[in-house]
Amino acid sequence: MLAIIHSGGSLKVTFARYIITYLKKLCTRQLKHYDTEAKSFGQWTTIGRLRQASGYRHTQWTTQKRLMKGFVTHREALGDYLLYCASIRTADTSPWKWTPRDSIPEGPKVSQPECAILIEDLCIPTVWRF
Repeated sequence: MLAIIHSGGSLKVTFARYIITYLKKLCTRQLKHYDTEAKSFGQWTTIGRLRQASGYRHTQWTTQKRLMKGFVTHREALGDYLLYCASIRTADTSPWKWTPRDSIPEGPKVSQPECAILIEDLCIPTVWRF
């Protein structure tokens, strides 16, 4: 993602917005998957197993919903953060070419611990919820 933004030229802001929108779509798809899975799971399992699994599924569901709210709430800040991380990335100028049946090349050894984004960092903290 950072490489796309880094090589974007004058469209860096647009690419950052597209990436955030894409991540939001992935969260939406995951929520739809959880809903479909829960409906089908209830058709072929016992009541005891359904109760046991519902707690785990509820945790997954709330985590995804918090992530979605975080994307909506912090969209501009996340975009700025992606732009910042892409700007400090050192670009590898060596040509990179790979063809089928070649061994898989190793990527550049870039350490960016200050740009590591955790899912929990994008969510709205539980103490701020009503």
